[in-house]
Amino acid sequence: MDADGAEVAFADDNFYHPDPVLVFTPPADGDYKLEVHDLLYRGRADFVYAITVEAGAHPVDPRSVSLWPNPVPQPPPDVPCTTFTGAVDRPGAPSDHVFEVKEPGEYVFDVLARRIGSPLDARLSVLGPGEGKPLAEFTDTTNLVFRGSLIQGECDPVGTCRLAAGTYRLRVEDEAGKGGPEWSYTLRVHRPAPSFEVWTAKSSFAFRARSSSSQMKVFVVRSGGFDGPVELDETPDFRFAPAVIPAGTNMLKVALVSKSRASQSVQEQQFTASAQINGKTQTVRIQPADEYNQAFAWDHLLPTHAFDVRTWPRPNAGERPRDRRNDRRNRPNGKKRDKKK
Repeated sequence: MDADGAEVAFADDNFYHPDPVLVFTPPADGDYKLEVHDLLYRGRADFVYAITVEAGAHPVDPRSVSLWPNPVPQPPPDVPCTTFTGAVDRPGAPSDHVFEVKEPGEYVFDVLARRIGSPLDARLSVLGPGEGKPLAEFTDTTNLVFRGSLIQGECDPVGTCRLAAGTYRLRVEDEAGKGGPEWSYTLRVHRPAPSFEVWTAKSSFAFRARSSSSQMKVFVVRSGGFDGPVELDETPDFRFAPAVIPAGTNMLKVALVSKSRASQSVQEQQFTASAQINGKTQTVRIQPADEYNQAFAWDHLLPTHAFDVRTWPRPNAGERPRDRRNDRRNRPNGKKRDKKK
């Protein structure tokens, strides 16, 4: 607002991110008032915020203000992968790459855009040799588990196409015909490879030392035809029960069990999971996440940086916890509570 209370600038988002970024050029020197409110005019003690003010005309990269870390799975290390980077830098303009196929067969095409913070809603076309006729087109991806920064990861196209030897053109466009320097992407092409991800629906735990446990749901996201069992790896301080997610199972309720006798303040923990694929052990980091509901419709797994764990000591041997129901000191006048008739 200017000195007269008139609105001179407004923002309620940054591309698809709900946290707004406001670029404002003051029309004149003077005092201005910055007003912040909830979009639905709600409020609670936990509706906190922070504002950063910077001088300059440089654009704000949406990837630098992404609220949630959005992990991106990598192809197995023994699978060769061709990577292209680019941007749909003008509205309606395609971004093309040349891809040479020497070994015919099936190939996986994976566009990283929304998953890495770009506003690009990508459409990928595979154009054949010669006249460049479209052989395949990929848009949104439907996942069995809504994981990541709300539903934005669903906008990244992933698909497979069988190609003969030859030279192909890979074309990336924005579904809405938009574009700009921020509409960047990474395109990965590789042969199909069985792999998996493991996500949890809980990221923080509190234990009593030694054999205390906490329940949670564990999700397995399978790709490349992998359908085998997955083992949740044990650590010196923790184990899972059950420790094996059976073949073909995508979700299982398990317990995280503490083995430690010592108390600890809040510590960041990392856990891994392993599976046998083509005779080799493939190990992945278990992605900590919390399950939230969006607009009363979808449950999403919102990722966190690490598991937060705190452990308290158990009472000393022979010490019985106080039974507060029989503690006369907690009752007025030291009288016993009358039993209900």
